[in-house]
Amino acid sequence: MDQAGLSAGEVGGVFAGVVAALAALGKGLAWLLNWQGARSDRKADRLRVWEESLDRRDKEYRQQLEHDLEELRAAHLANATEISALRNRFRALRGAALELVIEVRAISPDSPALKRADAMLRTAFPVEVVLPADLTELVNQLGEI
Repeated sequence: MDQAGLSAGEVGGVFAGVVAALAALGKGLAWLLNWQGARSDRKADRLRVWEESLDRRDKEYRQQLEHDLEELRAAHLANATEISALRNRFRALRGAALELVIEVRAISPDSPALKRADAMLRTAFPVEVVLPADLTELVNQLGEI
């Protein structure tokens, strides 16, 4: 064997070794890339399932909120109707009580029962003094004179 050159078999063996090493390296890279791709696919699947779960929970939560809001609106309308009826009864009762106090005062102005009833009615039914805007303005103008 010659120190300076390589025989054809040796060159072929080296070439075959290099080709085999490159093929093994290529297969290793392909496996690694495929492993990373499969890992990415599994991760994407888990994220998709999680997003679907979030969407489903969000939809259920939204439906529950809308249902609760509708119930509150219905209850509010019912309460508003009841409050309006109570206000009308309150006004009628207050008016009737004040008419009776005025009538009894004309008959017996010094009656102690009348004074007690008058005090109770004024406590239970305070007089609402609300002046219209134009009358309030007129009172303010009179105050400036």
